[in-house]
Amino acid sequence: MEDFVIDACCWHVEAEDPRFKKRALEHFRARYTILLEFYREQQLLRDPEFGLHVHHWSDFEIRKSDLTPEGFELFNWCLRKWNPAFGEAHTDQHLTPWKRRLSRMRRAA
Repeated sequence: MEDFVIDACCWHVEAEDPRFKKRALEHFRARYTILLEFYREQQLLRDPEFGLHVHHWSDFEIRKSDLTPEGFELFNWCLRKWNPAFGEAHTDQHLTPWKRRLSRMRRAA
């Protein structure tokens, strides 16, 4: 299995104007905290401890090898469309498309 980074905090932060880098970091942390909890609950992480104790979010990255095959497939379907507004990433409301897609995937399996 080829392994590679599928998302990294630094990609999001470095794309921002210097005035907004801190906000981008916090936004990334908030949305990934919720997403990783959902992945953990749905058993989509290879290691359920992954992402529980991130000390430096600026160094955080998620690799294909961190996810189960089902988790990677879901990530591919949803990530490009996933962009919760600043300040709203701390709720799981923005995970609705992820939940719907996972439900469809599991019904089809």
